[in-house]
Amino acid sequence: MANPLRDVAKAAAPLRPVRLGALDAVLERSADGTIHIRSAQVLAPYHSKLSEPLEHWAKAAPERVFLEPIQEEWIHEQGLGLVKRLSMRRIMARRMKAATVRA
Repeated sequence: MANPLRDVAKAAAPLRPVRLGALDAVLERSADGTIHIRSAQVLAPYHSKLSEPLEHWAKAAPERVFLEPIQEEWIHEQGLGLVKRLSMRRIMARRMKAATVRA
């Protein structure tokens, strides 16, 4: 009998090592029995808006692919027909258009 997990692994792309960070944790027990586990590492600063990295890459590498379907699937983009790739420039233009419409 075929093992579906093994079949998926064969079809998947090769894996590469990933650095996840330090594995040290702090365990705290509350009087009510609650156990809190958190990383001992402080989070690095992060963006105040989710769109900040998009804005950066739209300027730094506007033709870089933001979204590309797997295999032969296509994305329908309103007003542009069927496109296979969405670049940073196109995503940013759509974001700016949507912001203008809301204003």
